[in-house]
Amino acid sequence: MPLDTLADPMGYLSARVKPTPPKTLIAIVGDSNCVGIGVADTADSRFAVGTPLAAVQYNTRYAASVGAGASNTYTDYPGFRTLTNLSLYAASGGQSMGFEMSLGPTLLARGMPAPVIVKHGVVGATLAVEMNPTGTYPAAGAGNLFNLQVAQLQAFQTSTGRSLGAIVVSAGTNDAANLGQANAFGANMGAWCTAMRAIFGSGLLIVWIKTNPDVVNANVNAPTVIAQQVAYAATDPLCILIDQADCPQVSDHLHDTANSSLTIGQRAGAAICDALGYTTTIGAAPQLIGVGPTGVSTTNPTAVSHGDQKNGDTEVLTVRTGYFAHGTVTTPSGWTPRGVTTDAASSGVTVGLTVFTRQVTTALLAASNGHMPPTTVTITGSTGNTATAWTVRGPNPNPTVDSITLTPSNSIGTGPVTVPAFTTSGPNRRVALMTGGFCGSAGTMTEANGTLAGFSERSDGAAGVAANFMIDTWADGTLAATGGSGTFSVSSSANTVQINAVIAFAP
Repeated sequence: MPLDTLADPMGYLSARVKPTPPKTLIAIVGDSNCVGIGVADTADSRFAVGTPLAAVQYNTRYAASVGAGASNTYTDYPGFRTLTNLSLYAASGGQSMGFEMSLGPTLLARGMPAPVIVKHGVVGATLAVEMNPTGTYPAAGAGNLFNLQVAQLQAFQTSTGRSLGAIVVSAGTNDAANLGQANAFGANMGAWCTAMRAIFGSGLLIVWIKTNPDVVNANVNAPTVIAQQVAYAATDPLCILIDQADCPQVSDHLHDTANSSLTIGQRAGAAICDALGYTTTIGAAPQLIGVGPTGVSTTNPTAVSHGDQKNGDTEVLTVRTGYFAHGTVTTPSGWTPRGVTTDAASSGVTVGLTVFTRQVTTALLAASNGHMPPTTVTITGSTGNTATAWTVRGPNPNPTVDSITLTPSNSIGTGPVTVPAFTTSGPNRRVALMTGGFCGSAGTMTEANGTLAGFSERSDGAAGVAANFMIDTWADGTLAATGGSGTFSVSSSANTVQINAVIAFAP
């Protein structure tokens, strides 16, 4: 007789066979940087998706301000306690987006199955008042913001059949405006964590976004808040601080830029997966782990590394220069130059690609609060410049660059484009093709397999510098034998597309 037909009047059998809900419900709570109002429209376009990401479900609920009755005026997307597919952002102000733009894809890439992200934030919220577990903002009982956040999470636990795996908290910026609240931040942080774990379990992981030191320019008590955050986290092994000291803020010194929000989401996602045991599966060849937000400038762009990096990873820095001159790129400190190529494009436009690499080490990570330091690239003689940092991880420690072929090529309009012949020292090499070029209007670039079998597009986008200068695209595949050549189809709305670099990585 099947087990599920047996009588079990005391519930013993059902207690034994009942599955444990997966810890794949991830919450984001806090202040305006949690809400992310307005930042999405200017984020690096490679993080946009034309269609929703069905593998990540999310709900966002936020209020535009604190104050009497404000917590009763919420915007819910797609609706009150309902879920939709994650659409990383919509143009022209759409739903409010923040860390989840990159948090969801990071969780998914690291192996968390079908994560669900729930957000609950209020612009202007403080830990001392609005988020206080025993407070009365704006009124006692269900009207308190803490209780509203708890009710939101409990409802989604029930409706999704999942357990809360982690809470990402953005709080501290507003407390830094008041000395008393700043001095009490550590105690309030501990009380908040204790209260959440009393409801959702003692093993609840809490990922706290450390206040940006730039906040001192607007709220003078920021150093006190940061010190309190560091001191409390040192006493709580299940509270992880996410550093953002290298992430720029907008001119008000209170809010993250769009790309900073992307970086913070990547770092939070990697920390959650490390703590919950989700790891990237690497096959026989090194693979692309991810890409950081692209730095865009008419002078010297700054590339920020991907938020998930480990000792032994290889970073590839690609610098695209151009417009009416491709310019000269100075080798950044700590990077090894790998080559440069230039192309004469249409209408007298000249573009160039310069490639650098560096190894990720424990010492470099430790020196920059657990992540690789950003890289500002000095460029002369060019007015359209981008810089992007890509992270590659291998099946063995310290994957290395096996070979780099830099051969100018040029195609007006649509490919295919010829991939120059290249060689590798052995099989199971991951080979990446770097493409890009000038585009006189907002453009897209879509790649597909040509005669070089097994390659697929990984990441691309367009940047609005010098008449929508094109960002690099990364497409890759694994070679079963040494060497290779062929064609690779590139369909583009751009004026010019190219394949400038073929990079092979050894395990």
